[in-house]
Amino acid sequence: MGSRARVALIALSLALAGRGLVAQNPTPAAPAPPRDSLAREQVYDDVFPGGSPWVTLTEGVVYRLEIQPAGATITIRSARQPSPQPLLLIPIEGGGTPGASRTAAYLLVPRATERYRIDVAGGEPPIRVRVETDPREMSRWARMQQETKDLPMAGLSLRGVYLGPFVRPHAAGVPPTGTASAAGVEACFAVVPRGAWARGPLGGCALAVARYARPDSAGGMWFIGTEPAYLLSGPGARVETGIVATLGIGSAVSSVRMDYLALGLDFQVAAAVPGLGRHWRVEAEAGLARLQRLGDGLEPDGQANVVPHFGLGLQLRF
Repeated sequence: MGSRARVALIALSLALAGRGLVAQNPTPAAPAPPRDSLAREQVYDDVFPGGSPWVTLTEGVVYRLEIQPAGATITIRSARQPSPQPLLLIPIEGGGTPGASRTAAYLLVPRATERYRIDVAGGEPPIRVRVETDPREMSRWARMQQETKDLPMAGLSLRGVYLGPFVRPHAAGVPPTGTASAAGVEACFAVVPRGAWARGPLGGCALAVARYARPDSAGGMWFIGTEPAYLLSGPGARVETGIVATLGIGSAVSSVRMDYLALGLDFQVAAAVPGLGRHWRVEAEAGLARLQRLGDGLEPDGQANVVPHFGLGLQLRF
């Protein structure tokens, strides 16, 4: 075999080997584009009047409901229960789809998996209703639920308290023998504002009980009442400020018994205690209290003292 033939044979062998390698190792296909895990999935889209009123919703799924025009009202009822709204229907901002500025949007959170009936009223027909899953809102809802679980419900407070000089107990028809201040300890069962029970700024002591001592045999005093509070600071503030009102009854005993109607208004500051964890708060309050003497029938008898009031203590939230 000549040299040219041998060269041609070698070239043919290399070409066939190359084809075999290509066949055994094909070029990998381009990966498929990832599926959008946050894409919405439509479960209902119809027009009223004349549309089908039934839709099946799943417990634990957060839906987005849009209604157009925005002036229309919607009612959703369970197929098994005649009572309306067996779910949470929460208005959300900016709910309209692009170009549909007159569309209102809601978050829809079913409490059970079942069929629901949709009824619409008002607005100018046709009224379009859309329901779709919303993974983004579902994630936000899950975070909200977790944050709510972490919020405290209530608190127990124990603080030292002081009342300025007010009238000593004296028998009816006998002139007062002077005034005396009082100091003591107050215990309180409180509802925490912006907590798991009270979502808004209202809270305070649902029940407060205090025991005061007075010098010079002026007689001690028991107090029982309520102390609602309004939180002035915003959500998540490290230092909480608020206004506290007081309404209660005090009963002082020395040689005679005297009852008082107590009204008060205080400014309160509360903050976390370093080193004790987020469930502990130190509380300080200062304000004025009006102590009105009550007669035998617990009616005001005209004698009253407006005195300073101070408190300082700790609160355990749970």
